[in-house]
Amino acid sequence: MLNRGQLVVIQATPFCNLECEYCYLPDRLNSSRITVELLQRIFEQLRTSSLIRGPFTLLWHAGEPLVAGLDFFEMCLGLAKDILDTPGRPRFSHCVQTNAVLLNHQWLRLFRSHQVNVGVSIDGPAEIHDSARRFRTGAGSHAAVMRGIETLRGGGYPFSAIAVVRRATLPHALEFFEFFRSLGASRLGLNVEEQEGANARSSLEPASTRHAIQDFYRELIRLNLQAGFPLRIRELQPFEAALRGHPFSPADIFNAFRPAEPFDIISFDYRGNVSTFSPELIGTKAAAYNDFILGNILEDRLDNLATSRAFLNLRDDILRGIRACEDTCGYFKVCCGGQPANKFFEHGRFDVTETLFCRTKVKALVDVVLEELENPHARGRYAAAGSS
Repeated sequence: MLNRGQLVVIQATPFCNLECEYCYLPDRLNSSRITVELLQRIFEQLRTSSLIRGPFTLLWHAGEPLVAGLDFFEMCLGLAKDILDTPGRPRFSHCVQTNAVLLNHQWLRLFRSHQVNVGVSIDGPAEIHDSARRFRTGAGSHAAVMRGIETLRGGGYPFSAIAVVRRATLPHALEFFEFFRSLGASRLGLNVEEQEGANARSSLEPASTRHAIQDFYRELIRLNLQAGFPLRIRELQPFEAALRGHPFSPADIFNAFRPAEPFDIISFDYRGNVSTFSPELIGTKAAAYNDFILGNILEDRLDNLATSRAFLNLRDDILRGIRACEDTCGYFKVCCGGQPANKFFEHGRFDVTETLFCRTKVKALVDVVLEELENPHARGRYAAAGSS
């Protein structure tokens, strides 16, 4: 499920200080950093572009942004304010998606001064997290991540969390729930492990995991219900009114997993290359699509990219896949055609339908929610929880 607002993803650096087992980034040992000249060009183009339709978020992502350095980031945030904070133009906010390993009080002061939204990537308790999110030495990163989170909590600074759900996560719904219940994150996003980019296979791929992931979702829903819904789980928000026993209509859950439309997401890599639809596509080799590069911001105007041949070819093939989903899939009104990146990474093309993401996130979750809502005992529990 994607943010409904427009998202501008900026890759400060492709480098990451962790070696996560499922990472999709193909170039995460590259310590290059985006230049001041390039950032200035990006911000100037964003300030004047007709592609920016309303309030938007600058998301620092696609590598570990904090490794670019505190002084560098202070310059980035100040430059954005100087150029983008213009009367009559759409408002913007900053978001940093970080593994929190480097997060300290100096970073916290910088984030506070620029009102930066912080998202932390953490997969749950140490046993689950450290099985995949490790340093290059092989040591687990959970203790270091928790030190960063303690900095946020100690400073009273809000943060959200994203957890990658792998096969190893599925038997531990209770431990997973209790961990995130006590963590203090404002919202939890569940990212199923996907087959994309450098991660050529997912641990959720075997068909046998379909039932296991449904059991995981079912247990999370019931645990959250019993506790009075303390966890705001991103994937369950479209269904929360129904689960709480409040009035709802089918329209409330339509588009719950809506894929990105053209330029809903605009991605800039550290070299100034521009892409859209899915941040995961940039950096991927695909001759038929010019490696998903629509142009380079140092040479091209952002507005002109919407009529470029590279964009039109990509858009048309993605639309063919969406129409195929509409013609064949009963879940279409919920997901509106699936995520383009998943289709490409699993099938090498966009004019296809079902993916692992469909099976493990959309279909599995929707089936569990409907099953719970159709169960008269469950309806009674949810109604009682909603009135408490």
